[in-house]
Amino acid sequence: MEETGTGTPADEAERRRLHLLQRMGILDTPPEERFEVFTRLAASVARTPVATISLVDRDRVWFKSSRGLPPGVTEVPRDIAACAHVLETPDDVLVCPDARLDPRFRDSPLVTGEFGMRFYAGAPLKSPTGEVLGSLCIIDRVPRDADPQVIEALRDLAQGVATALRIHEMSDLALKDPLTGLGNRRMFEEALTDAVERARGDGRGTFVATALIDLDRFKSFNDILGHAGGDAVLREAGQRIARTLRGDDVAARLGGDEFVLVTTLPAGTNPEERMRAIADRILAALQAEPLRFDGHVMPLGASIGVALRRMEQAEPVAATVAALLRGADVALYNAKNDGRGRASFFSDATVSGIGSKNTLASDLRRCIQEGGSSLRLVLQPVRRLGDEGAPPDFEALLRWTHEAYGPIPPGSFIPVAERSGIASALDAWVLNEACRIIAGFPAPRPVIAVNVTPYFLVSSDFLATVDACLARHGIAADRLCIEMTERVLLEDFAPARHVTQELIRRGISVALDDFGAGHASFGYLSEVPLTKVKLDRSLTAAIGAGTPAAGRAAAIVRGIIGMCHQLGHQVVVEGVETAAQLAVLETLGADMVQGWHIGRPAPAEDFLPKPGQRAA
Repeated sequence: MEETGTGTPADEAERRRLHLLQRMGILDTPPEERFEVFTRLAASVARTPVATISLVDRDRVWFKSSRGLPPGVTEVPRDIAACAHVLETPDDVLVCPDARLDPRFRDSPLVTGEFGMRFYAGAPLKSPTGEVLGSLCIIDRVPRDADPQVIEALRDLAQGVATALRIHEMSDLALKDPLTGLGNRRMFEEALTDAVERARGDGRGTFVATALIDLDRFKSFNDILGHAGGDAVLREAGQRIARTLRGDDVAARLGGDEFVLVTTLPAGTNPEERMRAIADRILAALQAEPLRFDGHVMPLGASIGVALRRMEQAEPVAATVAALLRGADVALYNAKNDGRGRASFFSDATVSGIGSKNTLASDLRRCIQEGGSSLRLVLQPVRRLGDEGAPPDFEALLRWTHEAYGPIPPGSFIPVAERSGIASALDAWVLNEACRIIAGFPAPRPVIAVNVTPYFLVSSDFLATVDACLARHGIAADRLCIEMTERVLLEDFAPARHVTQELIRRGISVALDDFGAGHASFGYLSEVPLTKVKLDRSLTAAIGAGTPAAGRAAAIVRGIIGMCHQLGHQVVVEGVETAAQLAVLETLGADMVQGWHIGRPAPAEDFLPKPGQRAA
């Protein structure tokens, strides 16, 4: 059939279906664990020797994942594949108890030949607009009747596969910030890593620079202009920053009102002078003229923190990236503290001095041993949807104010703690302090979520420490939530699974944090005891933006929420920054939401009722 855009309705539907499949960019890609888990589960639940995720192309059926097929078999001709017939039953599972007795299949070489297919069941994999792209199927070499429970499980698993396909489709969109059109956090991290690797590889002493750009007094824009005006400010700021870019510069929005620039500078130049010129150009572009919105005239401005490194060090790429981020973070703090509207610089010497692993580790260890006087926790509200009158729960966030360098961002000192063997001691301090803070709230006390590092979670004294903290402060187990990332599951799966079982047995909630930011851990949702799944902001950034990407993002989040609910997990959505995002998430079935639109991190005292005032 020629793709001319004309023909019968059936031809047009097939053309549209094939176009969607090609646009997805999934065909002929390598195996991925996010898909392998579904064929494993399907074969296990149905107790069949074969299970596949089959995508129906123009002339072939290609297997994205398979269990039980002969080695090297990745596709079969479309005209002999049972999976191609699933297109004829888009709203139900196609079941064939005995292929030798079915006129559609009995002459296929897959039935008459060595493969010997007899039983077949295939659940359709549908796009958000209803096109069938393929199937999740199970195959047996003996005839059998369809078990209704198996068919229902196959249908549910197919919904999960469809969600995984949509996430794959959005892999490029996932690198863009939908509001400003710049890159997002993930693109920035990839660009910075790539810049460091290239600069180290050229052997010329090239400099890499990272500039964090934080809009000044952005909260006042939201207060005066409303969230629509705040979005207009962010869009305008993004456009003005983009106009300053040169060559290989990469700009991204990290979230909220924070932007970032990555660039490289050749050896033989004065890198700080060059970066100061770039920073001045950005400040001038932002300050060039005020923003006009809805009758208001608002001046724009920013503070910039810059970190520079010459790529001659022998340290690993990851350590160099971490040092640049650490330096830019601290430089931004200094720029804000020096009066805003300016740029502050950390050069090689400053970054390696303040960012020194030994220096920070030694100071942090001493701080913990002395009771953590320069450490503190702030609380970020977590709102339950559907119960507007209920007081919020909280996530505890750690802050450290260094006696010499001032505030050190968590992204700078927590990796140092992990590398230096003091992460468990730091986690224990946080856990105890979180319980102490919640003990100060009137009944009914809120739930407080505490992030723990992999090192602490799987340590031999973790559970005893948790029990002791709860007992010391008189906190009920159901008031505590332990948050972990999938990193611990990748590194210490069996011990982590045991610990989460024990936590849940005690009545403590367990949340998988940042779901969707890493390895698309669909398998963890069913294989690890959990009570909550926290969706990473990268999955929800486009929601509510009024763009085509917004609808696709909503479809993905709806699918993930539905899958989590079927497994008995509550869903917490992070990164909720606008009223439009919140409105959409309420319709998608999210259980809880968290982000700057809900509430910014603040000291616990800000959330405690004042004397004579009832709890919120």
